[in-house]
Amino acid sequence: LGRLNDGSVDANVIHALNKPYPEEMQNIHHEIGEWFGDYIKANGYIGANPLQNLKLMIIRSFPPINTSGEINPKNVEETLLNLDRVYNRYLYDERIYEERSGLRNLFRRP
Repeated sequence: LGRLNDGSVDANVIHALNKPYPEEMQNIHHEIGEWFGDYIKANGYIGANPLQNLKLMIIRSFPPINTSGEINPKNVEETLLNLDRVYNRYLYDERIYEERSGLRNLFRRP
């Protein structure tokens, strides 16, 4: 991340981190929406759960990492750090879950 601070980030890196072309982005949105709808239906989230609850769960699961609409030399470091925090939160949560569940806890002495 040191290169990010001194402003020497290559333009190709910034371009690669930005959104795909608009038509490709539309396809991605459609595919994710369809896949996610199928996934939550197949796993029992459709039915008793109101739509508002699902929206809140999605918002909680995907906090903003960049609200400017693009990645540029001024916000690339912050964006990558925000993304890293989100990933680390999930990794930490998974590790805690594994420590608190599973067969090893059945045989753990108090």
